[in-house]
Amino acid sequence: MSALIENMLYQRIGMDIKSVGQQIFQRVLQQQLHKYQCDLAHYSQLLQHSEEIWTSLVEAIVIPETWFFRYPESFGLFEELVHEQFRANPARPALKILCLPCSTGEEAYSIAISLLRNGYSARQFCVDAIDINTQALQQAQSGIFRQYSFRTTNLPFIHQFFEVTESGSLVNQNVRDCVKFSYGNLFEPATLPAKQYDFVFCRNLLIYFDQNKQQQAIQQLRKLLSPDGYLLSGPAEAGAFVRAGMTALPRRDCFAFSQAEQVKPKKITRQLIVPATFKEKSKKAGQALPLPALKPSPRINSSAPVLSAPAKKAERKQDLLQRIEQLSNAGQLSAALELCQAALSEVGPSAQLFYVWGLLFDSMGHKGNAEIYYRKVLYLEPLHAAALRQLAALLHSQGQTAAAALIEQRMKLERKF
Repeated sequence: MSALIENMLYQRIGMDIKSVGQQIFQRVLQQQLHKYQCDLAHYSQLLQHSEEIWTSLVEAIVIPETWFFRYPESFGLFEELVHEQFRANPARPALKILCLPCSTGEEAYSIAISLLRNGYSARQFCVDAIDINTQALQQAQSGIFRQYSFRTTNLPFIHQFFEVTESGSLVNQNVRDCVKFSYGNLFEPATLPAKQYDFVFCRNLLIYFDQNKQQQAIQQLRKLLSPDGYLLSGPAEAGAFVRAGMTALPRRDCFAFSQAEQVKPKKITRQLIVPATFKEKSKKAGQALPLPALKPSPRINSSAPVLSAPAKKAERKQDLLQRIEQLSNAGQLSAALELCQAALSEVGPSAQLFYVWGLLFDSMGHKGNAEIYYRKVLYLEPLHAAALRQLAALLHSQGQTAAAALIEQRMKLERKF
């Protein structure tokens, strides 16, 4: 009977139970049986005929995991791309932005705040925020958030967009007016808006799907994305979008993709205000900061100075890491993994190498291996911020909330230094 329920979750919302683990699934199932006071056979029948009971199961097994300005580097790139579009056509129609899944609303509100704080008016954009979890949508619509939603970094500008209340931090009305929350299921196109978007934010959704459902999801996402639009994903999903034929924008840690066959880097003439804590902690908040770009690998020629053995090794390590990144962005994940092993043999262990290795396993759905390599990073660099974030997200996705909380404590420690 539980296999029937697994199949329902797979067919209706694309969830592969392996992504959360049998232990979590069985625990949720037992909670639902207790809630409705029935045995498994009766529950299976109810599940097929009651939308209320089905919704309860989805809400119990889909873990809302998000926070304000998650993946800050990608928000910097997003602001750049928005500015470029308005610079090319100041009278252009309002930007259409989709956030799916929106979970409890932090990312959708982050998108609106990102644009409002850079001088764009509510008439110049709209954000559609969609999720399958109605309970999460209700929380998002309330606009009230506790400290846990602000846990990645200090945001010096955030007080401008919130009002402190007894219940928590309430999003200002002008921000809430920019975001429309609604129910939607990527595998039920009739529940989705009948329009195309300039930007689609789809973070950490594909990690719950097997390859077949990933392909179906990406196909639907591409229908929702305009031909010249951009999609922003989570780091563990980048390989899936590349394999589907999308083009990765050449910006480190941004995980952004275009439908176009080739994306030329654009020269931005105005620097946007990016939170100082996103870039350099020593910079003052509000100062215009350049956004990071990938550095080309150094060229070796006959006139170059002779390098010492340690310097040659460091240079070779960077060459290998860049090649691994190129293979990953091209969707050649198996080749990238093989090169990771070769790099370990040639230049030895490093936090950078283990982190990339973990991301590769994460993007391939091998969560156990991904966790091993993220922990190897932390063995070498206990306060490696990116590895801490990825490991915490991975543990949360598997329902290991206590273990994730310990990692988040280390993230707080990292911010003190």
